[in-house]
Amino acid sequence: MYSHGTFKYIVPKPDLTPQTMSVSEVQQRRANVVPRIWNHFEKLRGIVERHESVIQRRWRKKSKVARRYVLQRAWGSSPPMATKHRPDVVHIRCRPFASVERSHFMWPYINLEDLEKTEPLLLLLNARGRNSPSTFAFTDLEHAMFGYRVGTLRGPPFLDRWNMRFTGRDSPNLSPGEGLWVLKIQDRLYQFLLKTCKEILHDLNLEDEELQTLPVQEEPPLPTSNRNDDALTTSLMITRYEATYHLPSKLDVRRIQSLISAKCSEVEDRLRALREDPGFFAYKILEMYQHRPEQLPDPNGRCQPLLRTEDQRKQLMAVVTMQVTTYSMADVEIWAFMHEKANRLAALKEKLFDGADKKIQPEEDLPPELAQELYSFIFHLDQLMNPFIARAERTAITSPTLRHLIRCDPEKVLEAAVNEDADVKFDRSNVKITEMESEYLWVLKNMSDKYYRGHMGVHTCVEELERIASDPKGRKLVTNYMAEYYSDICIMTECKRQTELFQPWAATFDAAMDQDEMRQRLLALGQRTIDTLTPLFDFRLKLDTTLAGSAIVKMKYPVDKRPSQSNVEAIQAAETALDSFWEKVIAEVREAGLWKGRIKEVLLRRPERKVAYVETPKSDKRSTSDITAVETFGGDSLRQDAKPQSTLVTAPKVKEKTRPPEKPVQEDAANDENAPDDGGNPPQSTFEVDKRAKKVFSMLFYDPSVSRSRLPGEIPWADFLYAMHHVGFSIEKLGGSRWQFTPGPTLEGDEYSRGIQFHEPHPNDKVPFIIARLHGRRLARAYGWDGEMFQEREGPN
Repeated sequence: MYSHGTFKYIVPKPDLTPQTMSVSEVQQRRANVVPRIWNHFEKLRGIVERHESVIQRRWRKKSKVARRYVLQRAWGSSPPMATKHRPDVVHIRCRPFASVERSHFMWPYINLEDLEKTEPLLLLLNARGRNSPSTFAFTDLEHAMFGYRVGTLRGPPFLDRWNMRFTGRDSPNLSPGEGLWVLKIQDRLYQFLLKTCKEILHDLNLEDEELQTLPVQEEPPLPTSNRNDDALTTSLMITRYEATYHLPSKLDVRRIQSLISAKCSEVEDRLRALREDPGFFAYKILEMYQHRPEQLPDPNGRCQPLLRTEDQRKQLMAVVTMQVTTYSMADVEIWAFMHEKANRLAALKEKLFDGADKKIQPEEDLPPELAQELYSFIFHLDQLMNPFIARAERTAITSPTLRHLIRCDPEKVLEAAVNEDADVKFDRSNVKITEMESEYLWVLKNMSDKYYRGHMGVHTCVEELERIASDPKGRKLVTNYMAEYYSDICIMTECKRQTELFQPWAATFDAAMDQDEMRQRLLALGQRTIDTLTPLFDFRLKLDTTLAGSAIVKMKYPVDKRPSQSNVEAIQAAETALDSFWEKVIAEVREAGLWKGRIKEVLLRRPERKVAYVETPKSDKRSTSDITAVETFGGDSLRQDAKPQSTLVTAPKVKEKTRPPEKPVQEDAANDENAPDDGGNPPQSTFEVDKRAKKVFSMLFYDPSVSRSRLPGEIPWADFLYAMHHVGFSIEKLGGSRWQFTPGPTLEGDEYSRGIQFHEPHPNDKVPFIIARLHGRRLARAYGWDGEMFQEREGPN
């Protein structure tokens, strides 16, 4: 076992125990390789500094066949370059017992599928040609560690109690064997890049001394598929993918804050929507109902006994209603807690690291207070992430797209239904499985199983899931419910990845957190957190309450229909039933002593219901603002904290209320200093938008009193992205179905200090009206928007 270094906590398999070596052997190997690496690097740097623009231009012009020819000649045939993306993962999945091609695991990012694209090779040449080899010591080793973890590579040579340091002192403490691995990886890589440049610049004699004395040229812009001229969005997965070929990223704590803040707002908005909107309430219950283990076929392919009678189905629907309600409340407190942790981490890093009087050098320790806060954040993130990831496989196989592959005994179904953390093994059906289904289940198994996940790495699993979901066949296997599930995993793993970028200190985090004193301190912190949240996790609603809530699922809520007396009555009945359900929920929350924190702030005020309707004759020429009609959420109560936003300001609008707003829940709002303020609505500014964007915002803030002649419908996701970009948001796809919308510089005001997240519809590409209404309400709360703020630009669009 290594006493230090990256491999300290990885136990080798018996047949892959690393070979021992002496100090003199290490010195001899190092002496043979290091001069060659520096020689190739200096030549590569000279070429890149003088000819990078020419290389980029010529590479872009080459066909895929021509690029493949260049790559294969430069890499050589002993062994040949891998053909597929992540050949190491392909080998494990498809040929786990075949002979190992070592190069697939030492250089997994060197393959034809990736390098035949435009950006990867150009990014690789730029990074390696303009930065010292020591800059990449840790990342080069990290790529190769996968093969060691999964048991296909023998570990690096063993020489304990010695270190190897790279020039520049910007790499972690590596054992001599690890250092020799890095040297071997870089030796062949720089040879390959130098030969590639010579193939591309075949008409130049790069050894000519006159060429080497040419002036250094200005560095050209970096190529990326994330920022095309006509692109509205960027993608986290593309950023991660391209980062493999470029400079190692650095810790961005503001990124962690932004992601968690937006997620925190999302879960609060979801709880509000469940409180306010009968349609959304029913939608989320039915969605979870379709992913319950009781939906799995029995060994004979028939419906489970637990669902064969109407009473049994009602009981299950009541259970799901309780879970949707209690899980949503728990999510609010969990993410509020993580938001506080992220803010404290950011404040300490700014104070003790970024703003330190003396710059902290790579060989120095972090300030103890900052280090402990990092450990605490990582520990709590793992506590949140690991159980969630472990349930991914079971949640996925119960989905409508995969359950035909599974058969399950009633006893196992009951065990899985009662205990979400139970290790229940499901049986496969005799249905022939497709290649894509097989890959999908393989990734899920590796991600859900702690042993396999430790070998594969959670980041690799997430990237494989994204690859499958981006394939047209794979996309059909991922339900909207699962896409949202994977989105949460992507948020958590991205936050974890950010902490791992804090090099070289991050390489020591595991060792520091495993020390007895620190481990006991973290466990004590974790226990205090568990003690605080356990009452919320254990909270259960009464059966009568959940049965009343589940009955709302079958009620009509025709907000997408034209206003009429019958539609108004149906809307009123559903809203009254939902209000009654939540009154019972809140009463039980109070009784359990949980009426506090963010849950109380979110649920404190009941929604304002406007349900009166007056039929207006067709001949009536009054303006639409004088017509009293059905008004769904998104009105005054959602904009009570709005502020002026742009340079075009209109007069405040005043709407006649058909009945006074509901009082806050019981008496708390009158005495609670955190209760929402009813100070009225300030003047609202306007956005001038084109016809395409105007259509989107009209649907998001649909008001039947204004749009009497047009019924609401679905919004194409591409149109939603276009409209949000059109008014000034930058947009990034985070993973799963989640997208981050960040206000750009044209959006001024305190209300635009934070971003917001929305889910892409899956597998279809259109946002249903019930979700569009939720998006509109969330935008109203976050930024004070309403439908009247968006005016179509006159003239050609």
